[in-house]
Amino acid sequence: MKIKDILRVEQNNKNSIFLIKEGIFWRCYEYSAFLFVKNIKEFHITKKYIKNVKQNIIFIGFPDNILKQILKSVETIHVSSLHVIKKETIIEIKGFADTEGFEQWKSGIKLKVNTSRDESRFVSASKPNVSILVGFNHIIEKIRNYPSANKTPIETFNFLVQIQKEINGNL
Repeated sequence: MKIKDILRVEQNNKNSIFLIKEGIFWRCYEYSAFLFVKNIKEFHITKKYIKNVKQNIIFIGFPDNILKQILKSVETIHVSSLHVIKKETIIEIKGFADTEGFEQWKSGIKLKVNTSRDESRFVSASKPNVSILVGFNHIIEKIRNYPSANKTPIETFNFLVQIQKEINGNL
């Protein structure tokens, strides 16, 4: 199922959790994720900007091997109108009460920021810690300048141990 299709379903969703199989994972998006964490189980929520729909979306996901555990949790919810509709790649858990507060809840979730492959990934996106950045730049320079082609395996191992100690001391 494409993200555009998922968002179309979620736009009109008021009382269901749609679990969508993606590879070896099950995910639920937007309002489904909101209902999931409010009624079934707290989960790590990801908020990400998706280019092809030009908006931030939220979702949760879990591996296929814990689906049975999740569905057993659903059985313990005491809502008389609750029922589960299973298809091959979509499971709908239907019958929750319309819950207010989705937009406020969504706006409180921090956006996952994609960072480049340099040392900036070690720094908070909101407030950089200059001393950590300087420390990592120093370590990167040491690694960059280490003449590994001219060293024995034991010398390279000892150098690596030294770098690990330095990193652990900086964190």
